[in-house]
Amino acid sequence: MLYKATHVPVGDDQLQHLELSQDLARMFNRRYGLTFPSPHAIVTGTSKIKSLRNPSKKMSKSDPDAKSRICLTDSADEIARKIRKSVTDCTSAITFDPDERPGVSNLVMMHSSLSGKTVEVILKEVEGMDTLQYKSLVADCVISFISPISQRIKELMEEPQYLRNVLDVGTSRAMEIASCTMEEVRGKMGIQLLHTEAHELATSNRSMYKM
Repeated sequence: MLYKATHVPVGDDQLQHLELSQDLARMFNRRYGLTFPSPHAIVTGTSKIKSLRNPSKKMSKSDPDAKSRICLTDSADEIARKIRKSVTDCTSAITFDPDERPGVSNLVMMHSSLSGKTVEVILKEVEGMDTLQYKSLVADCVISFISPISQRIKELMEEPQYLRNVLDVGTSRAMEIASCTMEEVRGKMGIQLLHTEAHELATSNRSMYKM
């Protein structure tokens, strides 16, 4: 709300927070006049990518098992090794059934998300493959998608001054927008004068302490 966002990318578990923001925006606008846009959720059609070691839970960077996740900084060898050792089942055919075959279904979903192909197209293309062959195909897809990102991360990490400049510019711009929004909000709520008096009092007190 502070930055008057109109669209916010969120996961399913964050929708309730966005809905709260929408409610607050409507309440404020109704009472003080149009001020905040009602932010709309941007939700991808992709299901959650699951852990490579335990497909009953989502992939997470906080999982203590490093083999459970793919990181953007992983090398091609690390990615291939993690996918090769991912948990599947004893059935060799490639099918999509998240309830009965969560492990292989997770690989199919990952493949679909990164390749842009539908699950149906993928299943038709890999018909006749066994699990080991399919894991190799998924690894190639993931590596192809992530490698340019990994390379760019590496390049940026070698330019600390550039990163600091980007952060400084972003911070300055964010503070400017936030300040304008808060000034507008205080003005509409009639507390601008009160805020100014409080600021002057605080400044005066600091001056007294220095004496």
